[in-house]
Amino acid sequence: MVKKPRAARQVAEHMATASAGSVAGIAFFIGVPGPVREESEFPSVDEALGATQVAYAKFMVVVRAIPEDKLKMEVEAPRFGKNTISGFLGMAAQHLHQHS
Repeated sequence: MVKKPRAARQVAEHMATASAGSVAGIAFFIGVPGPVREESEFPSVDEALGATQVAYAKFMVVVRAIPEDKLKMEVEAPRFGKNTISGFLGMAAQHLHQHS
């Protein structure tokens, strides 16, 4: 399957949205408040890139809140099945890296 190329603005919008969704689940499992995933469209690349910076900062707030003893905790996410907190964190980081 060939994927349709995305504009830089669309990639940035996706990153801003996806990072919130990825880390919201982790936040839920460790019992801390997490960001709310919101679908967003921005009129310009600059505004979309600004949103990715805000989303990344929210992502890192949750990452910093993960206690070391929770990293190996196994949980089950509806879309992704069973994994550890560390495993889900790795998936989220890899997804962000793919689009950066």
